[in-house]
Formats: sequence, structure tokens, C-alpha cells
Amino acid sequence: MKLTQSALDALVGKNIVTICPHKYVGKNNCAHFVAHVLGLQVGVLCNLKNTKEKERVSIRVNDIYNSLADTGLWIQKPHIREDQNLLIFVTSAKHIDANDRMNDHPQKHVGIYVGDKVYNYSNGHHRVVRETVEHFFQKCDAAYDGEDITLYYGVVG
Repeated sequence: MKLTQSALDALVGKNIVTICPHKYVGKNNCAHFVAHVLGLQVGVLCNLKNTKEKERVSIRVNDIYNSLADTGLWIQKPHIREDQNLLIFVTSAKHIDANDRMNDHPQKHVGIYVGDKVYNYSNGHHRVVRETVEHFFQKCDAAYDGEDITLYYGVVG
């Protein structure tokens, strides 16, 4: 299902508690938000107490990135088909290995890229935000260690 800006705009300002039917709130909810919007179920899932519950989705950025067949540097992002969605990831380049696998390091973030905006969950403000790619990168670059903070893409669908 191709996401639209209007569908994502309706989520801007919402707390993860209003998006997750299990009311699961982790320390970092960016992957959790993206996974609920796209229905991604890979790796560790929300609602850790009841593993038989439906609508459980991914909560780790690296699980999502590593599950995608088409990933790479943001500057090399492909044009996507009508039935696909594009994710944007940011982390230190040293957290992506030679096989294009992201390791489980806390300094990573993910959002959904639609139109010219990034929709992502601001862990600092506890809500969904819409921002430019430049702002998305700058806030993470300022918060993360290292001089090699890099943008990556992932194609869903």
C-alpha cells in the first residue's frame, strides 16, 4: 500500500500510545511508529507481554533495515514503484557493515519519506513530526557521535 502525505499528515503530533493498540512505549519509538504505519513484523515486536497478540510490529531500526532487500546510501536512492514506500535511515557509517547490514547500536533513526518530507517519531518530543530531509539529518548529526553520520534508504514493498 502506497502511503500518501495526507494519511501521514493525520498522524503528525500523535504520541505512540495513540498509534500502538498495545500502548507499548519503548525508549526509542521511531521504528515502532514506522512499523505500525507499514505493518512491518520482523525481529523484536511490540507487546512483549503477549506474544500471541495480533498487530504486533517491529520496534528496532536495524531489524527493519536488515529485512529489506533494497537498501543503500541515500544519495543513491532509487525511483520507487507505485506500490512501494521509501524509508530514510540515519546512523554512523561504521554501523553499516560491508554486507550492508546495520548493527544494533543505539544511535540510529528511521522515518518514512513521502513527497519531499520525512515523517518520523521524535523521541525527544514524544510525537510524530514532519520535517525536511535536511532537518532530519541535522538533528541526528547533532545528537550522534562521530564525523561519519550518514543517510541511507530502504525500499518497502
